[in-house]
Amino acid sequence: YLLTAIMKLTAQQYDALSTNPQVKDTMTKFRNARSTDLQQRCYEFGALCQPPGGAPLMQEILPYDAFSEEVDTDSSLSFLDGYVQSALAKRA
Repeated sequence: YLLTAIMKLTAQQYDALSTNPQVKDTMTKFRNARSTDLQQRCYEFGALCQPPGGAPLMQEILPYDAFSEEVDTDSSLSFLDGYVQSALAKRA
């Protein structure tokens, strides 16, 4: 949770946090963790901080108010119709 929190805070306070030595040290420390999830988050964070990304890209990916965004859903799951029909044809 720590790395995700750092990424989200950095997206909102990019200038102050992207060059912060404690943030860099934390990300460097976990790049070699046994958990591949932690490693991946650290490498993603590093890639997001590199040009041409930076603050605009991070704010797009990790928006401050994403909790209030509407999410389009397909409650009928019609996008699976082809898959279901194919499986039924094979007597699945």
